[in-house]
Amino acid sequence: MFFAAIVVIAAGSDSTPRADGRLRQSASSLAATPFTSSIWHEQDSRLSRLFAFNTSSRFLMCMAPKTGCTGFLEVATLVNLNISMGDARKNPGIIHTKYIADLRVYSWDGQQSSPFSSYPRVIVARNPYIRFISSYLDWQHRFDGERNVSFRQFTHFVQRRDFQGYQVLWDHIWPVSRECGTTRLEYDFVLRLEEMNLWYSAFLLHFDLRYFVDALSADGFNLFELTMNDDALLRDYSAQVTGLSPWGGKAWNSSHHRGSADKVAEYYTPELAGLVFDIQREDFVNFGYPAWNGDKHTFRYVR
Repeated sequence: MFFAAIVVIAAGSDSTPRADGRLRQSASSLAATPFTSSIWHEQDSRLSRLFAFNTSSRFLMCMAPKTGCTGFLEVATLVNLNISMGDARKNPGIIHTKYIADLRVYSWDGQQSSPFSSYPRVIVARNPYIRFISSYLDWQHRFDGERNVSFRQFTHFVQRRDFQGYQVLWDHIWPVSRECGTTRLEYDFVLRLEEMNLWYSAFLLHFDLRYFVDALSADGFNLFELTMNDDALLRDYSAQVTGLSPWGGKAWNSSHHRGSADKVAEYYTPELAGLVFDIQREDFVNFGYPAWNGDKHTFRYVR
């Protein structure tokens, strides 16, 4: 039995790939399914993580922190500014300090009429349990100099929204849904990082990104390497189909990559799994990630 390594990740049941290999928006799309909101009520009028990619197939892409945004932003820097930074592994922060202001769509809040209104919109998602570990490790590296704050304490800090005097970057912690304004902006495509091996080729084709990705690769930067072919056998991917394993592939990792996906069993207890579900509830609902009881034997990356 063969299956195509191209799939659309969108709300609804129809995820059949098109014959030409391009992304196909589900008939039951995100636009038809209102996003939910949980405990995060504040809204910034600007969508600070929404970026325009000015390829021949222009589109908007929302990339919240801790969703692989640095790699995607390097592609956007070449597309929009004609600047290649090569392999930015040693200094990934340069993208966020020097160029990000020129890439953001600050002039549009998702409501008023704008040329951006007609652009297809893409949102990048990540398993909330894993992303929350990444948020913790990032916060620990930045602000917990003595490394004394445990994952449990961090989770309670977030739950109470009180960091006991510590500094905090909330946009690195709260749900992707909140950062991308999903209560007021409809998205056409959801790209789940755990399934990048499935959608990457179709994504490049659909939005005419192949030239830019190849140019960056020649300059030492490889956003992603596929590890699965179109003739892959379904029987060889039972763990991925059931969600027990991510779909693989080799993603570019910056110097602040900390291997969060490998630390789920180490950090979570049933109590903490429940707390993180409540904190990140809207991402579970909006992006179709499975809830979990904290038992390391039952964890699912996707469903």
